[in-house]
Amino acid sequence: MATILVLHGPNLALQGLSTINSRLEERASELGVELTLVQSNGEAALVDALHEHQHEVEAIIVNPGVLAPFAYALAEGLALLKKPSIEVLLAAPTRGPSALTGIVLQHVHDRAADGYVVALEHLAKQVAPEGAKGSGGDGDGDDDGRPTGPRAPLGKSLGRRPKEDPAAPAARPAKTIGRMGKSTEAAPVATTPVDSGRLTRQVVKGRITLRLENKTSPEELATWARTQWSDLQRGGPVEEGSKELLDTVLLTLMGGAKATDHILLAQLAKLES
Repeated sequence: MATILVLHGPNLALQGLSTINSRLEERASELGVELTLVQSNGEAALVDALHEHQHEVEAIIVNPGVLAPFAYALAEGLALLKKPSIEVLLAAPTRGPSALTGIVLQHVHDRAADGYVVALEHLAKQVAPEGAKGSGGDGDGDDDGRPTGPRAPLGKSLGRRPKEDPAAPAARPAKTIGRMGKSTEAAPVATTPVDSGRLTRQVVKGRITLRLENKTSPEELATWARTQWSDLQRGGPVEEGSKELLDTVLLTLMGGAKATDHILLAQLAKLES
């Protein structure tokens, strides 16, 4: 049976930890996974728990609490383990982006105890797909309702190819890009996202696409995402019904070089859901 490590940060014992753990254990039983639960008021102990349980667990849920903006040692430990992980914060971050940005697959913020259940269900689909069919709850009610990460099927669902016509193989897009021929071919469609002054899913998708096509650098994407995220926190105009999703995606994009192609593809999948 797969095991998921749950790391609770400072002061969680004063915020209904026993209730949170009870909910998690009940849901884990339904999903067919086991939990290893650890709580500490210090970052060092949380990092020690990563080391201690690294060979016993397949995925990690971590709530660094107030340490989130400064938990660089914890972020490094998660990056080195290279196991699917999700950050949970009971409330929205108020002291800036988390140090875990670009390291974890997803951020689940401002959903109180429900955030833990959301994270558990996403990770269970990756480490125990046969047992994680779900039985109620709001776990699939997150922004995209689909798992993300190295073991998730997202990569296969993106960029699906249309049915090929065996009589015209040369019509496949992969065959026509950069082909040699007359210089009068139609000009390529512009790939720069159109910014109408309002932050939308389409604008963010366009920025991610530019990065995946190496038309912008990780640093440029991170800087753009940080500017958009800050504007969002100040109440800037945003696509209706998309604020929470865009907030989460922008936090991930702010990871710069830490936001790998796989993570970027996962964010595209969220935005397309």
